[in-house]
Amino acid sequence: MTPHQNNDFQFDGYRELICEPLQNSDIISFKRIQKVISDSPQQLQTPFSLLLQRICGKSMPEDIARRKWRQILNHKNDMENKLQRNVGIQTAAVDFFDIAVRSQAAQLFSVSNGHAEKDDLVEQISAPGFYLEKLKEELRRSRRYKHALSAILINVDHFKEIVPDASNRVLTGLVKIIKKAIRTVDILARYSEDKFVVILPNTNKREALELAERLCKDIQGRTERMAGIDGGISVTSSVGQCELEDSSVDFMRRLDNALARGRSGACNGVYAL
Repeated sequence: MTPHQNNDFQFDGYRELICEPLQNSDIISFKRIQKVISDSPQQLQTPFSLLLQRICGKSMPEDIARRKWRQILNHKNDMENKLQRNVGIQTAAVDFFDIAVRSQAAQLFSVSNGHAEKDDLVEQISAPGFYLEKLKEELRRSRRYKHALSAILINVDHFKEIVPDASNRVLTGLVKIIKKAIRTVDILARYSEDKFVVILPNTNKREALELAERLCKDIQGRTERMAGIDGGISVTSSVGQCELEDSSVDFMRRLDNALARGRSGACNGVYAL
């Protein structure tokens, strides 16, 4: 029997780093790894280099790839504990390397400037067109790897009624709450004056709805005692999963329309496409 037929592969680390951590807890990732390996039997001498190259496009020597693979598995467990749901191996790998890139960039920035500068949190995510560019990137990636892509459009209820002195504190607090709740691989961007969009790679509609409902409660609860705000801030959100025929503009239009329909009824809710 071939390795693919008996669901076993004879290389060092297969049992310890693939079977034991994934076969029972994440069968989708496990089967994907098996397919990658069985499709390239000529590369079984460097299996972890092969896996990282095929899963997230990273090329490195086998000894380093194996060490990184261990770290990715640990990172996957940390993400699952934080999010209270399963996280695929590809998402964990992409998130792991994304954190590393950001850390290196921050160190270079600190050295070149002599000190770390703290930019305004809201301004960091407010570049014109930023959300559309990121959505286009994630749409291409989701179609290439055939994984789900969802998004949440979040509107601050009654924003125009907030006194000017408090509005910036409200937006900054909102960004902090959202950033704490999402993964590093997720993308938070400002959509308009009182709206934010959260782009969620490798996330289906059900998972996005659960996150949106949790954010709704967290924002209300954590802003109750904010100075100048009576009773805290409420938000209304629309949630959807990209369809195959969606362009980035079409998808955002559908989210915006769903949000408008929801807000015409009652604020402080979550509405699905």
